[in-house]
Amino acid sequence: MQRIKFKRVFLIFAIITLQINLFSQDWPVYQKDIQRSGISSVDLSTSINLNWKYQAIVAPQPAWADPAKTDYWHRETNLKPRVIFDRAYHVISVGDKVYFGSSANDKIYCLDANTGNEIWSYFTGGPVRLAPSYADGLLYTGSDDGVVYCLNAENGKLIWKINTTEGKRFIPGNERVISISPIRTGVLVDEGTAYFCSGMFPNEGVDLYAVDAKTGEVEWKKSQLGISPQGYMLASKNNLYIPTGRTTPKIFSRKDGKNVGSFRGNGGTYALLVNDELIYGGGDEGKLNNSNATCQNTDEIATFLGLQIIVKDEISYLRSDNELSAIKRQKYIEDYKDWAEVEDKKSDLADDLWDLREERKLALPNEAKKIDKKIAKLIGKMSQYDIKRENIEAGGLIWKTKIDDSYSMILSGNTIIIGGNGKVDFFDVNLGKKTGSQKVNGIVYSLAVANGNLLVSTGSGNIYSFSSKKVSEAQNHKFEIIENPYKDDGNVKIYNNAVKKILDKGIDRGYCLIVGSENGH
Repeated sequence: MQRIKFKRVFLIFAIITLQINLFSQDWPVYQKDIQRSGISSVDLSTSINLNWKYQAIVAPQPAWADPAKTDYWHRETNLKPRVIFDRAYHVISVGDKVYFGSSANDKIYCLDANTGNEIWSYFTGGPVRLAPSYADGLLYTGSDDGVVYCLNAENGKLIWKINTTEGKRFIPGNERVISISPIRTGVLVDEGTAYFCSGMFPNEGVDLYAVDAKTGEVEWKKSQLGISPQGYMLASKNNLYIPTGRTTPKIFSRKDGKNVGSFRGNGGTYALLVNDELIYGGGDEGKLNNSNATCQNTDEIATFLGLQIIVKDEISYLRSDNELSAIKRQKYIEDYKDWAEVEDKKSDLADDLWDLREERKLALPNEAKKIDKKIAKLIGKMSQYDIKRENIEAGGLIWKTKIDDSYSMILSGNTIIIGGNGKVDFFDVNLGKKTGSQKVNGIVYSLAVANGNLLVSTGSGNIYSFSSKKVSEAQNHKFEIIENPYKDDGNVKIYNNAVKKILDKGIDRGYCLIVGSENGH
């Protein structure tokens, strides 16, 4: 009898353990969790094969174009875009399903994780720019139509929706008609509550909501935030952290939405929460700020030269455009004061160099030679500061390796996965050595690992699934636009004459409102 009871207890324990392990292999939100760690415990094999490829009809339609190449006011060149959250169809994956939203055709999609076949789709009223969030069998997403949707993750049926646009107008946006209050933060779900921001124009009103995740009932709403929320929200036990595009993130209380703090430094939509510290930025200069994240203290702790960072235990993995490194996090922070002093001095010299180069453009030949000598001398001094900085960094450096142009990064078990231009590269976490590569089409802006699958999304609208599973032939889901899906109703000549009259006006820029086109004619 006791042996039977023991077997039952053991079986129950085994089932619970299996369920926990299976859930830990999911990728239910952007960058794995609400701290946006980008870390999966799954030790993904680098000997993987392409299982399927999903080619969207239309590539993503980002909300913001690249910045100008030069900012003359701040004396900065080769500027990097700050607002890059919607340059690919970012996926999440739970169980045997993959989910993503489209900024091109306004839909939420559910695909079979094993085959890439479409299971269901759901139309919203505007572009969906951020990945949906999964929790307890429900899928949450926001759209540029100003509506937040909660869907049954199994079949795509609507559970509830909140329209934040009541009484508000719609405006032209990215060659579309969108709400004056678009949802540009996605929906963060934790402990039975869903959080999101509505609006991005402070003068038009920006609201922060907390609603019951199962019913959509509003728990509290904070209005007139005075910020431009853009990017994935993060959450600690007590606070919400909201990226604001070009400016630094802001802190709001989870209890009532009260504004409890802000940060200094570089703006951008990238952010990572590590215990009581927030790492953010990445735009323009390619610098990441590391600051205390409590509302009582948001002082800067350190600055990293890079675009993205992953923190695991005492080690940080830092990605810049063309370099990947592993550093002893605490040692780097301890040496930061010396590092910052050197970097400030180099920055002053960089301003002087800018002035000389601008002066050189207008100089006469004899004057130009003198300026060239000054420029060469200045560059030499800056190189000396580079050496000093590298010597300081060496104390906390574990390894460093050169990489090709990079755009995304995650950590899966003992493998660092880097998204590049037309490829995905794999690096050993302990030595930094490249261990493999896979070719794709387009720039890889999004990576996810779930249930043994590596999911890759590119700026060209492609989604790839790789795994160690061997298939006889990878499935290729390619969709084409049908230019004229409607039958001829006998009035083609009338339509053509109407189009000709419009074109003869010579107007080739602006907006055109078409009324009564329900039948496609």
